Amino acid sequence: MKPNTATIRLMQKFEGERLTAYKDQGGVWTIGYGLTTGAVPGLVVGPGMRISHAQSVEYFYQALKRFGDRILPMMKRKPTDNQFGAMLSLAYNIGIAAFRRSTCLRRFNAGDIEGAATALTWFHKVNGRVSQGLANRRAAERDLFLKDTTVTVTASQPDPERRPYKSRTNLAAIATGASFAASTSQDVKTAISGWGVDPVWLLGSVVVVGVAWVIYDRVSKMKRFGV
Repeated sequence: MKPNTATIRLMQKFEGERLTAYKDQGGVWTIGYGLTTGAVPGLVVGPGMRISHAQSVEYFYQALKRFGDRILPMMKRKPTDNQFGAMLSLAYNIGIAAFRRSTCLRRFNAGDIEGAATALTWFHKVNGRVSQGLANRRAAERDLFLKDTTVTVTASQPDPERRPYKSRTNLAAIATGASFAASTSQDVKTAISGWGVDPVWLLGSVVVVGVAWVIYDRVSKMKRFGV
């Protein structure tokens, strides 16, 4: 499974590219896009080391494949491209061993996607102190992890249960009105028979008007609140 473009961009953004070896926040010699000794076979990073941009990119893609090949078998369920990418970024940053023991992986394997995304953000400290850079990276990884599972209901795609003709409130109003008409038409028939108007027709008209008003009021509120 290969990392998608969103994953590569995220990792390159937060790793940054440095062509001269340096010590990271944890005091580990690093070069290129966050590459440390052993990230790819034969790579030994130390003081004074320099590489070209082409070497940096080559090492980076080799490391992505190596890390991806090692973490994918740890996943007991098939991840989406974005879930795989977020966990690859995490493993690349904290190491294979730490990722294998992580609550993020355990929860993902258990099918707890939201829980896995939350656990992913816990890796944001260096030497016991919160690193804002790591916190920002974890937040970005979490957003990527959940990208495929976030559903937004918009006004153009209303919840079917909230449509006027399927609303339980409106159906209840219709049923109540019909019941009222059936139960009271005989009671008031005599009282209004002298008006020269058929009682059933009159009561039916009242019910229809009442139901129409309920539906109109319901639709107006739904439009007002963007439902």
